[in-house]
Amino acid sequence: MGKCGARQRINPKRIEQFAELVKTFLTLGRPLNFYSFTGKDGIQTVASDMYPPLHAPEVIEFFFFACLHNYGFWHGKEKYEGPLFGTLDGKKVKGYDLLWKLLLRAVKNDPYVFMPQRLANMWLSEYCLIFSDDNGPIPLLISDERYDLTRAYGNWFGVERMSGASTPAALVAYANDHPKPLATLRMIIADPNSGIPGYREDPLAKKVLLLLMALTNRPEHFVIPEDDFPWDPIVDYHLMRLDLRMGHVILPRAWREENVERRFTSKEREEAIRAADYKANRLLLNLLRNHGITMAEIDALKCMARRFCPEIEKPDCAACMFQSVCSQNTELFQPVIRTTAY
Repeated sequence: MGKCGARQRINPKRIEQFAELVKTFLTLGRPLNFYSFTGKDGIQTVASDMYPPLHAPEVIEFFFFACLHNYGFWHGKEKYEGPLFGTLDGKKVKGYDLLWKLLLRAVKNDPYVFMPQRLANMWLSEYCLIFSDDNGPIPLLISDERYDLTRAYGNWFGVERMSGASTPAALVAYANDHPKPLATLRMIIADPNSGIPGYREDPLAKKVLLLLMALTNRPEHFVIPEDDFPWDPIVDYHLMRLDLRMGHVILPRAWREENVERRFTSKEREEAIRAADYKANRLLLNLLRNHGITMAEIDALKCMARRFCPEIEKPDCAACMFQSVCSQNTELFQPVIRTTAY
């Protein structure tokens, strides 16, 4: 890494200040339940254009497939150029929302479209139809990488395994027969050698954790989590951008120009920054654990900050609830790299 001090590091003082502020909040953001949203007035609005209705057929298969593709919603060849947008029914829709709305449309047309056997043998034309908006197939979502990942995911369930599960629903049922169902499910999905393609490659298991959150937080509660399940931070590009700007993670000077200019970085730098952000959020969770604050609540709270600290628009620091404990390094950005992890 070069000279002493020329490496990424966390800033415990800033993290402690953030934790103290969070302790003063009367209410925290409700964890995402993958069904509805709660407004400032406390009224629940069902997200019927993004998530399946309660007890819908093949709903577990829907969430496994949606989380598989929950990554890389941005454009850029040599640097970050902007987030992914699509057009549905004449309305502009951004990356994450676009994905879920496209997949919900597909499953409404055919409840069995995301069954592994179908995906393993899916024609490219059928795949492209799923990922089409008002203007036709969306290039970023119909890449060879995503199509190959879809078929590999489907084929994984076609191999006879110890669990005997040939579908996501059967795999969840298998895990629920164990004393620690979430740990069992994570171990199977995320195993770096035998886990599910598209999930197993990420050592920080971002998409696996998102999937487990969906399965446990949906009103149906497909999995009841064991009390001692080690919920880890979901380290995606939004979390890294926010924590860099707040000063929870410090970059070495030699990395800052690349980051500020939003140029592609190396795999080694990206892994180092992401690992530091994971460490920062583990420290934050430890500081808040005795106050009964969970990782899901922290994740929801930081997600709310995206409204004031977005990718493209100028951050609105004056409106942000974290302003008093933030370094306001608004020029900083997440490490820019193509990955299927987040």
